[in-house]
Amino acid sequence: MHQTVLNMARCMLFASGLPLYFWGDGVEYAVYVLNRSSCSANPKRMSPLEMLTGTVPNVADVVAFGSP
Repeated sequence: MHQTVLNMARCMLFASGLPLYFWGDGVEYAVYVLNRSSCSANPKRMSPLEMLTGTVPNVADVVAFGSP
């Protein structure tokens, strides 16, 4: 999972064109997105957040990293 987060953050940072000092923000946002994404390891295809809280996450606020 650690490699997944870092790869996702690197790709988002590159695609956004933001400078490297936004690396930490990219990692935080990668975790935010992954926690709201469905998980194939779960037979019900629930997100980690849904498994933890029992509520379906609202993904309407998930936007491209670096967008205004």
